[in-house]
Amino acid sequence: MFYNSKKLIDEKVLQQYYFERFMLADSKTRKLLLPPKYYAYSCTNVVKGLNPEVNVGYKENGGKHITDYFLYPMPSSNLEKLNIELKWVIKDFEAQQERFPHYNGEISNGFVVALYEKDYSPAFVGENRIPVVYLDSEDFKKWFTKKSYAIISQSLSNKLGIKPSRLSGEKFWVVCIVGASNQHYIEHGKPYDIWAFRDNNNPKNIMKILPNDYVVFVRFNHCFPGRAVYPYSLKKTPQFPKSRGGFLSNEDISWSIDLIDIKKVNKGYHLNYSNKNPYNGFDDEWKKLSNPLPETKNYTQFITFNKPNGDSFEYIWDAPINTVLDRKLFTDDSSECEGLINGIRSSMNTRGDACEVSRGSFEYLHQLLSSM
Repeated sequence: MFYNSKKLIDEKVLQQYYFERFMLADSKTRKLLLPPKYYAYSCTNVVKGLNPEVNVGYKENGGKHITDYFLYPMPSSNLEKLNIELKWVIKDFEAQQERFPHYNGEISNGFVVALYEKDYSPAFVGENRIPVVYLDSEDFKKWFTKKSYAIISQSLSNKLGIKPSRLSGEKFWVVCIVGASNQHYIEHGKPYDIWAFRDNNNPKNIMKILPNDYVVFVRFNHCFPGRAVYPYSLKKTPQFPKSRGGFLSNEDISWSIDLIDIKKVNKGYHLNYSNKNPYNGFDDEWKKLSNPLPETKNYTQFITFNKPNGDSFEYIWDAPINTVLDRKLFTDDSSECEGLINGIRSSMNTRGDACEVSRGSFEYLHQLLSSM
């Protein structure tokens, strides 16, 4: 019957499963997703990223050889690029011998990933020259059960031309602009309605961002001591933990904010390895190269935003120069305020990763901005 067909779940779902498991893994877990021959790629500071569906050559009939993933190592690692092919069962790959040279070293190297079968799961294929990694089907089923709504939503989005949605509705995120990201935001992110996350950042949160979510960009005018972003306490004897032990008093902490923008997401987390505008705007030195290769690009993880259109939650900072929001405006007598500040501090301390805040915290901030 139709429900016995393996086509009921597209192979791209398996690809998404592998991508999430690989990109979010620590070094120990990543070894489970690599053959022993390539354990050197398990270190999180060695891998740059996975580029999906890359043309690696041409068939005799003129068709393309598309590998499911290109694994890009960090240029400083001196490791080679690898091709990764995913199949439901390893026999499907064994039937495509014309692809072997792209994985066995004749043209390039790589490996195959398939679901484990009790009766037939060889460690190597193609005259024992191509290593195989096997996935746990039970773990895949649990992942699929959890992700099924999002997967179907994305599929309908592609088929019907509508934006994918989340069962729980939109989410709210904060991104703290620190260091070099300030120039990126002012010169590129803000005018072109796009944001990028550096490849050596773990995309634990940004992979969850979907269209219609809201992202709050926050920039500090000053913060002392560094990264001690806590609300102003109305308690008698508050104590705030230092990053290296000990505590700070309420009076030890001083910070203010001089920019807040709220943008609505148009396209959620996605990859782009091209040198096309606006996806090249965060790599000034890379753009100057005579041959800007994908593996040397520093920013490949993106989200894009709607252009300002009067959305009820949208907010673009237009306060007079030198206007700041002082810490004393953000007090700990409100759980919504505390949640907002905790999210901002978390983003600052995770190299500008997007951190989720509650709807209540988001609306608290929006009301504060509306009163300015």
